[in-house]
Amino acid sequence: NRLAMDRSTLCIESYSSTRSSCNVTFETAITSGYAADGGLFVPSGPLPYFTMERLGEMINYDFDELAFAILRRFLPVKEIDDDRLRAVIERAYSKFTSKDRVEVVKPGSSPVTIAELFHGPTFCFKDLGLSMLCNLISHFTPPEVEKKRTLVVSTTGDTGPAALVSVDRAANPNLNILAFFPSGGQISEFQRLQMTSLMPSPNIEVVEFCGGGDDMDKPIKMMQKDKDWMAEAGLCGVNR
Repeated sequence: NRLAMDRSTLCIESYSSTRSSCNVTFETAITSGYAADGGLFVPSGPLPYFTMERLGEMINYDFDELAFAILRRFLPVKEIDDDRLRAVIERAYSKFTSKDRVEVVKPGSSPVTIAELFHGPTFCFKDLGLSMLCNLISHFTPPEVEKKRTLVVSTTGDTGPAALVSVDRAANPNLNILAFFPSGGQISEFQRLQMTSLMPSPNIEVVEFCGGGDDMDKPIKMMQKDKDWMAEAGLCGVNR
């Protein structure tokens, strides 16, 4: 229909909160965690639409080309142009052990198809999202600008290593990360070593805390409600 065809070329220009009609840039949305009213950031207005013809073209794309084709519809060109977006995607996924990034396999004669999501640097599915997220935040935190940005994350095993490795490999002197994990064997020894072995590093701090895995979520969410202080301190929550 006409609406679908109009949306087939639509690109998102701004983002708003699920709790209000505020409009912010993609950079603000991705570096703020939650909106000031506690809501989540979502695209303002209707979502882009991919026609069947376009999907037929995209079926032959490799992972990086597909990522670019989709992300381009959600990231305004005025904030990040084509060359820089392609460079961010390359940095995010170049260290994956598979050139396909996600291997799609059929075990033996089974009719089941399996997507292998463990080819990232920490062998976890979280690498797919956090590699891109951290590299996008790094892009909006240029080394030549004095202002620094610190990512804050609480983890029970998967999110922490993926975020830490992504920041470490971004090698941006203005991008730091502070990761918390619960004590008492609540994360695997392998994941603990994935995080603590990255220290000492001027950009990475890993802290073990007493309590349950969810006990750190509340203070981080409370911290993110004070947007003025978050902006002044250059803090950004990774847990979404």
